[in-house]
Formats: sequence, C-alpha cells, structure tokens
Amino acid sequence: MNNFIKRHKQVLAISMIMIISSTFGLFAYAVDYGTELKNSPTKQYEQKFSDVTKDYWAFSFIGEMIERKVLNGYPDGLFRPDDMVTRAEFAKIIVNAASLKVASTGRTSFADVSTKDWCNPFIETAKSYLTGFRDPNGAYLYKPDAPALREDIAIAIVKIKGYDTTIVDRSLIEKMFKDIDSISESAKDYVALAVEKGLISGYPDSTFRGQDSITRAEAATLLWRAYQYGNANKEVSSSANPQPTIAPTTIPSTTTAPVEDPYAIAATPTPTPVPTPKYAVTTLFGGNGTGSADGTAITAQINSIDSMVSDKDGNIYFIDSGKIRKYTKTSKRVDTFLTIDSRFTTKDNDGKTLDYSKFKPQVLCYDYSNNALLLAGAYDYDMALFVIAPTVKFISLVNKGFDNRSCLSMAITEDGVVMMNRRNYTSELYRVTVGSSKLIASEKDNQMAGTSSTAIYSMSYSQGTLLTSNFNYFWYNQIYPPKYSKLSDVSCDASTSQNGSFYYVKGDTFYKMTLDGNSTVILTTKDLNYDGTPIKKLSRITFDFSGNLVCYDKSNNAVYRITTLELAQPPEVVKCVLNPAPAPVATPEPTATPVPSATPAPTPTPELTVTPIPSTTPIPTVSPVPAQEATTEL
Repeated sequence: MNNFIKRHKQVLAISMIMIISSTFGLFAYAVDYGTELKNSPTKQYEQKFSDVTKDYWAFSFIGEMIERKVLNGYPDGLFRPDDMVTRAEFAKIIVNAASLKVASTGRTSFADVSTKDWCNPFIETAKSYLTGFRDPNGAYLYKPDAPALREDIAIAIVKIKGYDTTIVDRSLIEKMFKDIDSISESAKDYVALAVEKGLISGYPDSTFRGQDSITRAEAATLLWRAYQYGNANKEVSSSANPQPTIAPTTIPSTTTAPVEDPYAIAATPTPTPVPTPKYAVTTLFGGNGTGSADGTAITAQINSIDSMVSDKDGNIYFIDSGKIRKYTKTSKRVDTFLTIDSRFTTKDNDGKTLDYSKFKPQVLCYDYSNNALLLAGAYDYDMALFVIAPTVKFISLVNKGFDNRSCLSMAITEDGVVMMNRRNYTSELYRVTVGSSKLIASEKDNQMAGTSSTAIYSMSYSQGTLLTSNFNYFWYNQIYPPKYSKLSDVSCDASTSQNGSFYYVKGDTFYKMTLDGNSTVILTTKDLNYDGTPIKKLSRITFDFSGNLVCYDKSNNAVYRITTLELAQPPEVVKCVLNPAPAPVATPEPTATPVPSATPAPTPTPELTVTPIPSTTPIPTVSPVPAQEATTEL
C-alpha cells in the first residue's frame, strides 16, 4: 500500500507541475510495467485447480477472487486461466464483483441478446457498468460473444468505484501511451482515471493496447487492484449518481447461475480435486472452416498449416498458403505477420537474380538464444535461409543445384542452423551460417537416413545429436563425426522431439520415445478436458516455450494447446552463433623503417549480425474503427 500511496502522490505532483510549469516543457509520467502485479495478496491459498499451480504468476490473485466468489472454476476441476473472457462472461464477473442482485427481468436492452439467453439477466443487471454499441440504424448491440477488452475492464472498475469522470485530465495517458488511438474516445476518461488511481498500467513499449482481450487470470489480477485501492481516494461529485463501491471485505455470495449457463464462471461449487492427472485442452484459434480470414481467435480461419513454431511469449507463428501468420497470445488474435515481397529478392552464386515471386516458404524455426524467427524456403533450384523477425535479413543460400529442392526441417545448433534438405530423392544435411553453407552429411554416404516423402519433418538438437522424425521415420544423427541411428519404424499421425526425446501421437494416444527406441504412453484422450470441439485427428504437434503441446487438427482446421503440467519442460536453449567471429590474424613484426603512410589501413569487414528480438516483443495494437459506434452510456 505504501508503494501505491507513493506512486499516487507522484501522479498528482507531476500533474500539478505540468499545469504550473508549461513554459518549461512537457513532462511525461511512465507507469512501470506490471503495476497490476505489485502488492499481490499475501495470504496462503490452497491449490484448487490442476491448471493453476502455486508457481503460476497469478496464483494468489486467482485464489483471492475465488475466496470472494467473484470467479470460480469449471466442473472438470480446471480454471483455464489463459482463456479469453467474453463480454457475456464479463457481465457476470462484474455482477459478482460489485455484489449486485441479479435482475429478474423479462426484457432485454440489446438487439443481439435474447431474453432467453443465459447471460441476459447479468447484462441487464450490470449494464450501467458496461459498454455497448450502436449500429447505423440506431439499435443497441452488446456483442456477447466478442472478447472483453482492456478498455472495458478499465471502464467497469472506474464505474464500480464511483470515481468522478466529469473533470478528467487526459494529458497523462496522452503522453504515456503512443497508441492512445487504441483507446476508444468514449473510454479515454475512464482509462485516464484508472491509470491515475493505479488500477491499471501500460506496457514497457509505452503502449496501453486498449483493444487487447483479457484472460481470466488478467481479470482476477485487475479486480484485485480494484479491491485493494480506491476507498481511501474515492471521489464522487455531488452531481454524479453514486455507484456501488467494492468493499475491502469479503463479498457475500450472489445468486447461483442458471442451469443453462454453459460457462459456470462463478457461483459453482469448488470442485473436488481429481487424483488422476487431467490435461486442459484449450482451442487457441481456428475451427471456423477453411479460409484466410484474420481476426480474433474465435473468428479467424485457417487453410492449411505447413510449419508451426512458438516464441518465448507463447505467440505462435505458422505458414499458411504461402504467407506467415501469427497468433498473439495476449490479444487472442490471428493476423498476417509477413507476406513474401521484394525483401526476399536476392542473387544466386552466379550473380543471377532470384526473384521473390519464385520463393516458396517451407519451414519455420525459432532461435530462443537470439529471440529470432527463421524461415527456410526454395527458389526452384536454390534453397535460402532468412531471419524474418524482428526484421527480414538474408542469411545464406544453400548450395545451388540443378534439380528441384525442398527444405524438410531445421534445428538450432551452437555453430549455425542445420537444415535437412531433399533433392532427387536424396536427403542431405547442411550447416548454415551468415553468408555460407556446408554439406555435413548425406544419405549417399550412409551418414543419415533416407526419406521417401517430401513431408515436413520435425527436428531438434540436444548435446551434439539431431533428432528427426515425421509420421513414419524416427532417427538421430551424431554430427561429429557424422553417424546416424535409425529407430524402429513407427506409423503415427504426427510427431515432434524435444530435449533428447521423441513425442508422437497415434489415434487417441500420445507417446514418448527415448533414444533406445522404447515408447511409453504419456496420455490418452480420456485424460483430456476440452473447452470446446474435441480433437479429431492431429496432423502436426510441437511444444511451446512452457513445455505445453501445441497441436494442429486439420480435420477441424483448429490449433489447440494441451497443458501438460506433469510433463512440461522448457526446451533446451542452445546458444547459436549465426555470424562466427573471424579467425585471429597474427600481428606482423615491425620493420626497421616503418612507413605508416605507405601502408593502407585495412578495410574492416562488415559484420553481419542477427538483431535479437526484445525479451518482450511489442504486439501490434489492433485499433480498427468498428462499424458500430462504441458507447459507455447505456
């Protein structure tokens, strides 16, 4: 609390200085990232959900909101902290947070909400705290299935606490946030007050991201701030209608949710822990048919995923119909990340132009040590490797050939990127660094296994060994000296490898295979708790940086995350040097009569480096102008 009071005084002091000393320039006040996470609950909470362990970042916030009966779990024993909160669910959360009595009304204020909808009583009860939309015909819309946004929760907690919004200084947020336009005009006063009161903050890149969706864990955290702060600094004008204020004591339980409520966010009994392991399956995006539509996780479409990787922040990059798309974890959106353009035009070893229109993206790989996203692809007869994030940078061609080539997989090693290519039905391994590539193993020389398919393989690297697999083949390569060991052929639906072991799925069973060829069952479909449409048949699997399985189901055209708490192990991070240092040059002995002017200074060799992505990758703010006019007054 002392930290908050100190920060609150700083805000007020700087605001006064800005008014009084305008002739001396403008001042900006930056709220530290993670303000919401400071002064977390200090009580000891019991772990009630298998997917929220005690080391989870929001464990104490969730525990407090569970005790206050603002949030609750699901009947299957899960909390699903990373699930997006819909506007329908948000209405119910606000009813619980403000301890409002649920209205028993047979009417609705919104054209898109029926009186028979489970959420209607909660929306009608909490509508004075919520935002709505007005379409061109003047009808009010609530959009119950759309995600609740960061600006929505800012508006709600300011209204709940009864702060006076008749006189608000927006200059603070105008100077703090470079994406001020991501905040709807009608929400800016509320956001300004929420920031000033320490209820919500921005991000290290000076953004607020008003249009980003919120997760259940984030909702718990922000509501905790509202409980902690405000009673001592509440300001309600005499002209404003007082609004219910969150009390610093436990809120009594509200009315039990109706039976038809499928979400059971609050007012459900605390689930009894299940002794057998269960795995939460979250639909990340897709499942809406085949197509290329970008948008929120519940509206975006997929054509077909050819390669898929995850970065440290849980964002997923994938190749879909020749372009690179990205699922952003925080905003729960799928957007086109990169299209092939003139940045991919280069020259071959003979100086011939390789036009970008001929480049076909084939395989993605994420370099965790440099926080860089890599892309391999082919120009008919030439393979090429690029870094595509944070910026597009050409790395190298892979030896020119006279036949069609394809890249099947990539892995990060200590001294470059290893690519498995295929030409004329022959497998080859190349080590690639900036400006060069070298053949290190070939099927012809019996240094690696042969392949009978052009399907993309999974490849990982661990302590001098490459692990390679697809739906029929599992083998591992010792790089120095080149030697491979082929394991028993296993027919499977999808496979991957990590930290020196293979993982594959066959039918409804997931297996782990060690390098001795032995397989053990790690989970089956009976262990999976779904949040929506069940998985039909997986065609691609990988791991995210937290060690959870990320799976692509081509039948549903959807991507899922399986939270495997008992199995989760972060990937081994290999320090990769894409641009090796030049060999040291011996210092020449000085001559008896040195002539400095006659010795030209050596021309420094330009150093090609791969710029690492910042540890927190700024996420592009989504601030489209909605077709309907947003309004905070209903």
